[in-house]
Amino acid sequence: MTHWDETVMGGPFVLADWEARCTTIAKTVAAQRINGMHASTLEKASGQYTAAERDTWPVKAPAALAFVAGVATPDQAQWIEVEALEAGEVPMALATMIAAKHNALALVSAKLSGIRRKALAALDAAADVDAFEAIVADAKTAFNSAGNE
Repeated sequence: MTHWDETVMGGPFVLADWEARCTTIAKTVAAQRINGMHASTLEKASGQYTAAERDTWPVKAPAALAFVAGVATPDQAQWIEVEALEAGEVPMALATMIAAKHNALALVSAKLSGIRRKALAALDAAADVDAFEAIVADAKTAFNSAGNE
């Protein structure tokens, strides 16, 4: 097709409609870039741990926090004690290490989530591609800074 065919294209060509569509697509791409930077920075912050190891954190972190606080349930205490026994470590030392890592990652995660939310809110309020690009650039700078702390 070398010309605008209304029967194929669904109606007459209206430049404003296409500009609006392009702006919407650009905003969607900018949001995807921000979400991708958030995810990759958080991935880097979580260290060398595998996804399988990270999958245990929702169980291990509360158990470690409770163990350190002296309020672990019998199951939580057993989880910490078994891992410590297998690793040849002292249970309280293991729980303290897990709790410290959890708290540090939670703080980084909160910071990164705040950066992401701020950028996405700015993106929602923005109306043109130049603003989208500036927001993405600012988010990249913020994520890089936070990822290096």
